[in-house]
This record gives sequence, structure tokens and C-alpha cells, in this order.
Amino acid sequence: MAPAHTFTMAARIGISRETLRVMVNGEREIYWFELEKNALDLKVPVKRLLMEDLEERESRDLIVRHVAYSLPTQHSKPNQQKSKGRLP
Repeated sequence: MAPAHTFTMAARIGISRETLRVMVNGEREIYWFELEKNALDLKVPVKRLLMEDLEERESRDLIVRHVAYSLPTQHSKPNQQKSKGRLP
């Protein structure tokens, strides 16, 4: 029998390696309880696995860049056409 530290993640969370592979490849739905087990094993929050924390940050950064880009600069002419929401 192999030492405990050599078990794979699949063994630690109680599923087969093939099931874990299929889940990671997006070929099988991951149920919430499985997601929680994965997060616990990886020692990260579920939000991180779902990348919800990144979406919030990226959305906030996108809004800040859009607002900053839309503001007139010191060198712009008063009649200059305004941005249509696209970033440089």
C-alpha cells in the first residue's frame, strides 16, 4: 500500500481518477458537493474555483478603464467625438 501522501487528488476526495479527469475536461457536470470537496482539498475558496472573484475584479477594472478613457484629456479638442465604449 502506498503512503498517504502519494494518493492522488481523486483518491483524497473519494472519486476515481477517470471521473476527476472527465470533470476537469468539462465532459461531466460537477455537482456542488463535489466542488466543495475540490475546494477543500486544494485549500481555496469555491469562489476561486468558479473564478467569480476574477470576474468581479475584471468587471470593476473594465469600468474604471472605460470611465478613464471617456474623460477628456488636456490635449483634446472640445468638439472631439466621444468614445463609443471601446477601449484602446
